Amino acid sequence: MKRTTTIILSAIILMSVMFNVFASSICNRVYADTVTIEAGEQVTIPVKIENNEGFMGFAIIVTYDAENMTPISVTKGSMLTGMFNDSIATSTDNCFKVVFTGTGDITSDGELFKIVFDVSDDASGTYGIELSYSQQDTFKEGWTDVSFNCESAEVVVAINGTTAVETTVPSTEPTTEKEESTTNPELTE
Repeated sequence: MKRTTTIILSAIILMSVMFNVFASSICNRVYADTVTIEAGEQVTIPVKIENNEGFMGFAIIVTYDAENMTPISVTKGSMLTGMFNDSIATSTDNCFKVVFTGTGDITSDGELFKIVFDVSDDASGTYGIELSYSQQDTFKEGWTDVSFNCESAEVVVAINGTTAVETTVPSTEPTTEKEESTTNPELTE
């Protein structure tokens, strides 16, 4: 019995270690860290890549809260050499593209680009910055498709150094309350 328990526990530990190694080695992870700022300020968001298996070009789509954030500029990261552009000036909705094309594969990890947003004076709370990519415009040398694992980022807007408390929506599920039993004096014997 002890031997079986030891084998099962060893297998669980081994699977846990393997899962952690796999989770930390997601290929072509494109992400940005959470940034906290004051309402009415400008925020700079570095977009990075890690576990890079190589790319020669990409089109990353940035989606944001247009009511509280206005994109100002995008600047190319130092790891990129080649054609770089964005569609902020021509975007008519709450997203824009960042496009890059080089002359050979880039295989290092680092900063792809930085986005600068103006944040509204009325903003408070947490706002998501969604990162996604266009598969047809993301490729390696030889025009081979590359997949990016894009993760969304957050901008936390504080007012006077304090972040706003998020409002929770009441649950629509019924709650269970204890019913108190009372005795009716007229029915007691």
